[in-house]
Amino acid sequence: MTLRAFSRSLPMALLRCRDAVMARFRPMLRQHGVSEQQWRILRALDSDGPMRASDLAADTLLSLPSLTRLVKTLSDRRLVRKDPSAEDQRSGT
Repeated sequence: MTLRAFSRSLPMALLRCRDAVMARFRPMLRQHGVSEQQWRILRALDSDGPMRASDLAADTLLSLPSLTRLVKTLSDRRLVRKDPSAEDQRSGT
């Protein structure tokens, strides 16, 4: 089986498409001091409401450690609020 040229592969075509779309949004995001990853978090929360970090990471295609750092930054800027889950037994009550 012969593979097509790497530059013509589906993953590369999808990356080029993503870059073309995001090129239109990057100036607006910069204007508001929000990174692409932060925007994905804000957009997911606006659309789906509060959710567990693991679900948010899956929805935004971010690793959990990256998501944790980004959410802390957004929380420090008061753009999101972190609330403990009623199901979380670590609260100590």
